[in-house]
Amino acid sequence: MHPRALTRFIATALVAVTFAASALKADEITDLLKKASTDYESGNYSEAITSLDYAGQLIRQKKGEAMLKLLPDAQKGWTAEEPTSESTSGTMLGGMVAVQRHYKKDDSSLTIKIQSDSPMLAGMLGLFSNPMLITGSGGKLETIKGQKAVVKYDANNKSGEVNIVVGGKILVTIEGSDVPRDALTAYAGSIDFAKLSSTQ
Repeated sequence: MHPRALTRFIATALVAVTFAASALKADEITDLLKKASTDYESGNYSEAITSLDYAGQLIRQKKGEAMLKLLPDAQKGWTAEEPTSESTSGTMLGGMVAVQRHYKKDDSSLTIKIQSDSPMLAGMLGLFSNPMLITGSGGKLETIKGQKAVVKYDANNKSGEVNIVVGGKILVTIEGSDVPRDALTAYAGSIDFAKLSSTQ
């Protein structure tokens, strides 16, 4: 990265994180960004990069925590496992943050996955822009809670999935086996997409 670009990046990141410090418990993050700025000005580029990478990982963890809270509770008659999250470094899969939760009802099972900055987003956005690709892959374009959704469902084995792209950055996938179609769309509709969009 060009030195001037790196300086601008550090300054922008420092302002953004400092602004959110009280809400995100960002003291450690702010300190890391300040250290990165000091190390950069002193010519300690490796130390600056290490601090920036670590700060980025902490920010992704906080983002994952915010996304976890938006995984819906189990609907009536269903049970839900504890949600889980994972994040990758900026050099791996673009720094993706992913959360998921599993749900069960008798023999039925369903999983909701939410991925931010997923490498799958580009392909999904291309699918949304071409209705012929959607129908050709066995899907149907629908609107769920104001969001465009691709719904695929096999009535013979009662399995399917719903994919929704939120704000061009977040991919929501609901997958189910031995489930009625309306269970998939009901769980999709139980997600607060406005709050999810704000986590970007």
